[in-house]
Amino acid sequence: MTARANSESNICPLCGHINHCAMEIERESGIKQTEPCWCTAVKFDADLLDRVPPEKRNLACICAACATRSVASKGL
Repeated sequence: MTARANSESNICPLCGHINHCAMEIERESGIKQTEPCWCTAVKFDADLLDRVPPEKRNLACICAACATRSVASKGL
């Protein structure tokens, strides 16, 4: 995931890679996304959300890789 981002809203605040948020893709491109974003079906636990630096909170989505690593590290 090395594509250059047009804004910080498509960068994962934890790892810095593109987050591939469907809602952000639609907002930036104007192209209606036919499927809901993967993140709408995932519960982000408090530990994962607490790892987001305060200055980056509520500005961009956490990517699927970081969310998956968080769940795997808990053995869920």
